[in-house]
Amino acid sequence: MGDGQLFLLIFTLIYLTDSVAWFGPRGFLLVSFLGRRFRARRHRVYFAGFKSGFALLNPLPPLGQGYVAALFPFSISHTGISPFGVEQPNPGSPVLPSPKSQGWAWDEIKKISVDNKSLYVNGRVFWKFSSTYSARFWKERLQSIHGAGESDRSALVDKMVRSYLDSRRPRRRLAVFQKAVRSLRFYCIVLFLQVFILLPLVYARYHDSLELLWVCCLIWMTMWFASFMSFALHRRFFPQFKSERWQHLFLSLFLPNHTIRSCDFLGKRLFYDSHPLAVFPILSLDASVEELRGAMARDIHCPAIIALSRDIDKQVVREFREQYFLPAFEKVFPDYIDQAEQSPKLAEDDDDQHYYCPRCHTPYQQSAEGCVDCGGITLERLVRS
Repeated sequence: MGDGQLFLLIFTLIYLTDSVAWFGPRGFLLVSFLGRRFRARRHRVYFAGFKSGFALLNPLPPLGQGYVAALFPFSISHTGISPFGVEQPNPGSPVLPSPKSQGWAWDEIKKISVDNKSLYVNGRVFWKFSSTYSARFWKERLQSIHGAGESDRSALVDKMVRSYLDSRRPRRRLAVFQKAVRSLRFYCIVLFLQVFILLPLVYARYHDSLELLWVCCLIWMTMWFASFMSFALHRRFFPQFKSERWQHLFLSLFLPNHTIRSCDFLGKRLFYDSHPLAVFPILSLDASVEELRGAMARDIHCPAIIALSRDIDKQVVREFREQYFLPAFEKVFPDYIDQAEQSPKLAEDDDDQHYYCPRCHTPYQQSAEGCVDCGGITLERLVRS
């Protein structure tokens, strides 16, 4: 293997490391591979210490796009806030906050701040996000509710929940984004073809010659066009995130693997303030989304059991679920109870003495005390089909 082939191999491996999307345990990756039909995916690899995992994006930019949306991370009510959420990934164990996190009544809160991807309340870590976008978004929402009068907080929480579940804002944003990103996508496709097709062909024929230098100059010019176009679009859609914008510009000017993924760099952050159920209706999704909706419905109808020791956590979680989340969720997803109550069926020749978890549908060979993954939910008997 010559130096040119070795360099191309190393660069390809580096490029593939950028073909992933990092998101939290409550996040979903909506990715298209061929055509315009999207698939909803959870993380394939999860790192508990970082509170995040990743799933694969389309490695070929001309053939796909990726977006990320997440469930509610914690509970909010007119009484206070709690790091324990009412939505959990299903199937899977409940996502628990940091051991140092705790619930707070609104009159106990003195300061709400963000440091990188962590949300702090009164100087203590309240929740760790997988992106600075989500951390700042929830910081602003908590500050607006905290600064309001006691009589206005209930209306603000209700408005925030309904806005997070509403499809109209992400629908308008997606329409504008898809139109604005067309030119950038064209340059990313051209750059991809130049790096992985034109450059190897020229090197194979001319090796270290003047022709190779001209091709490298052409690639760098394309990188500059795409980098500054991505910079302008990032400033248009995310004006408050200056440091990340400049960082991506610097990397894109000198590293073509970053430049090629510019569309995904923008797309992964487009729905940081929207629920997956708000994004599903505006994208053309494949059949797997119905199974995902059913899993989410079962989690809402039969939530995982989490032991709460503090009274403020118990009260806030109960209020958020019963007074704010469920009414808004039933409006957006009115048939969720029908999907939640659907149970798996047994084949005719199978033994009917089997049980299953009503939340995650994990089968059990015999009756047990409860589902291990869902906090001990009482098992139900499978029905013979």
